Amino acid sequence: GAVPPPPPSVPSGRSSPPTRPAVAAAAAAAPSTDDDAPPPDLFDVFDPRLSPHSYPSGIPDSTSAGDADQASYKAFSRPAPALQVVREEEIVGVLLVDHGSRRGASNARLKALARLYEERRSRDYDVAVADGFGGASTPPPRVFVRAAHMEIARPSIDDGLRALLDLGATRLVCHPYFLSPGKHATKDIPRLVEEATEAVGLEIGSVVVTGHVGSRVESMLDAVDGLVMEALDMGREEGTGDAVNG
Repeated sequence: GAVPPPPPSVPSGRSSPPTRPAVAAAAAAAPSTDDDAPPPDLFDVFDPRLSPHSYPSGIPDSTSAGDADQASYKAFSRPAPALQVVREEEIVGVLLVDHGSRRGASNARLKALARLYEERRSRDYDVAVADGFGGASTPPPRVFVRAAHMEIARPSIDDGLRALLDLGATRLVCHPYFLSPGKHATKDIPRLVEEATEAVGLEIGSVVVTGHVGSRVESMLDAVDGLVMEALDMGREEGTGDAVNG
């Protein structure tokens, strides 16, 4: 009926980490019954429940506990692997829209422009791929470009959007190929794009409409200036264009 005595405690009032000699002695005294038994754990020499002040020299290494525990320590302290970034390719479909003409050559010109623009974007994409996307977390978009006409000729805006969707486009951008901010560029094309968006089964607003090409005044001035300077240079070479001096 006697009450068993309480377990002995450390006078300081808190547990003390086991010493390395004690660990080594205990390991030597323990009988070995299985060569495949798991190696000693790091926590044989380190108690995470204790204050860090209990280890004034830092977390003990496992040199005194053998190579097996050294491997356990390294596994415990190995940093977590870096997260793998998943690159998702975005496919952008660009639709160039002009008025449309009864002259086939005029319509063919817009189609040729669309092809040249797509080839430029493809070259930029290939360079980015070769460069490993410059370390960016996501690659640049792959761009497909098609031409359409507001009226008179086909393909229509509906046709152009469907063609881009068939190519796998996940984002759609419509560009009014007009120099001046007239009714066609600012009113008719946005309205027709909205109607075509519904016709192909997309939500209203899912197709972005840019400003007309003439809205980039500085770019237009650069183009005009380049053509003027080129004409003057050619005139000097040919001895023409000097209207003032005859």
